[in-house]
Amino acid sequence: MAVVVWRLTDPAEGYLRDASAGVFAAVYVPFLAGFAMLMTAADHGAQRALVFLILGTCNDTGGYAAGVLIGRHPMAPSISPKKSWEGLAGSLLTAAAGGRSPW
Repeated sequence: MAVVVWRLTDPAEGYLRDASAGVFAAVYVPFLAGFAMLMTAADHGAQRALVFLILGTCNDTGGYAAGVLIGRHPMAPSISPKKSWEGLAGSLLTAAAGGRSPW
């Protein structure tokens, strides 16, 4: 609510966009924190949370590296010109490799 009221002091141009982004940011972080708490409460919760972080890191790093090094075929140039099919393949491969369970 504070984000919406704070934005009222500026001109009306872009109000809905800015207020929506502020409310989304204020809700998103506590939502993810609640999800992390539920994940750690289960059996082997700490390991699950660690694998969750590893998968996200592997996905982003592998997609970026493959896209930069060998990316030649854009997925959707009008939406995101730098996203490539090779980056998608890199994301999938590194996430699959990072997701192999050591247990």
